[in-house]
Amino acid sequence: MSEKRVVANNVMYLTLAELLGRILQFFYYKHITVALGAEAFGVFSWSVTNIMYFFIIVGAGLDFYGIREVTKDKSKTKYYSDIILSLRLFLSIIAFFVLCNYAFLLPKSLEVKIVVIIAGLRLFADALLPNWIYQAIEKMHIMAIRNFFLNFLNFILAYFLISSADDLFMAISVVSFNLILTSFVSLYHYHSRIDKINLKIDFKKYITILKQSLPIGFSVQILIFYNFADIIMLGYLRENFEYEVGIYSAAARIIMLSMLPNQILQQAFFPKFSLDDPNKPNSYINNFTKFVYFIGAFLTIFIILYSREIILLQFSIEYKEAIMLLQFMGLKVFLAHLAISFSSPMLAKNRERIIMYAVGAAFILNVILNYIFIPIYGFYGAAYTTIICEFVIVIIFIHSNYKKYGIVYFSPLLNSLLLIVIIYVIHLLTNSILNFNIYFSAIISIFTFFILTIVFKIISLDELKAIIKR
Repeated sequence: MSEKRVVANNVMYLTLAELLGRILQFFYYKHITVALGAEAFGVFSWSVTNIMYFFIIVGAGLDFYGIREVTKDKSKTKYYSDIILSLRLFLSIIAFFVLCNYAFLLPKSLEVKIVVIIAGLRLFADALLPNWIYQAIEKMHIMAIRNFFLNFLNFILAYFLISSADDLFMAISVVSFNLILTSFVSLYHYHSRIDKINLKIDFKKYITILKQSLPIGFSVQILIFYNFADIIMLGYLRENFEYEVGIYSAAARIIMLSMLPNQILQQAFFPKFSLDDPNKPNSYINNFTKFVYFIGAFLTIFIILYSREIILLQFSIEYKEAIMLLQFMGLKVFLAHLAISFSSPMLAKNRERIIMYAVGAAFILNVILNYIFIPIYGFYGAAYTTIICEFVIVIIFIHSNYKKYGIVYFSPLLNSLLLIVIIYVIHLLTNSILNFNIYFSAIISIFTFFILTIVFKIISLDELKAIIKR
């Protein structure tokens, strides 16, 4: 099978399973956000967000490191799978111990502390999950199947077990249990069908690997620190944080969902980046960048124009304050897509320090600005801050890429921005002036977007066929 066909199949498998999984996830979140209400959902979201900061201990860059090393030499797959899974399991025990101490020291109610600890059980799920191995050996369909069943279990158990704000403990327990279960099943499948896993205790080798993986881990984890700093700081800087975190989390969830196509492309293309030359016209990096710009432009304008319909569809009228917030945060979607178009190839080419420094600087700026704006403007202050910091990251990445390769991707960037403006004008014409039905207006906008994408040659028909063709 050709290299391009492998990438195309990876995208297809991931897209199909993720699409089915996300449909189930939509109904799952619709149910729990309505059942829990904005305040309990705020506690749920704030607790889960806290756990993200402990993944630096479990992850430590080992996923990307493992993918990179196995991609270079497939004969070492078993060696790296054994040692990395063993190391991650050991690190998860340390991480959970640290988390429990952190939870009891939190200046929050006992309820919040317990929810944080239950959410922390997912650290073990992350340690057991062999997705990075499947990605390295390019068996993406197994990852996709696991993700589908995770969402399926969440969907089924939520409907049977969660009915009100009193079920907050059950809501967080369901998520943690399903993550651990599906991770274990995925690992068992690898062990029984592909290659035996033998846990190895070798602290000297652990240290050797961590010295190489930690720079990658920090570069990835700093992204998590940065992306979730707003929610964490809302919880600490606002007295009655539950409702505001619930509203902000609703908007942030839509932004996170909008990054799904990007994640699929990144997973499918990443194994090809390490040996790729971006100066070649048809390189994987250049194709990846064009697709990311195209998707970013589409999702940005769609979120800005239809934020009300999106919030009411996924949540309820109780979350109406998230509508305007989401509309403004739509700007982050395009900036985040630009950033990922640079950061993913950087990781594959051992340039993780650039990411670490850029996002680290943005994270520090984010904390400073949040301390200024959140006490005054609440969740709107957090939104202003994240837009400013995202812009800073993009500027640094563009400068670094130009300095290294002499490439800035100016033409596809300009065309994508032009598409956003044109679709916005068409929406004003059809919806506001001609008073078309909003769904009919949306269909016209989407159809026009895809036609103009081909006309402007942002993505050619041949490139589209290469992705959708088996």
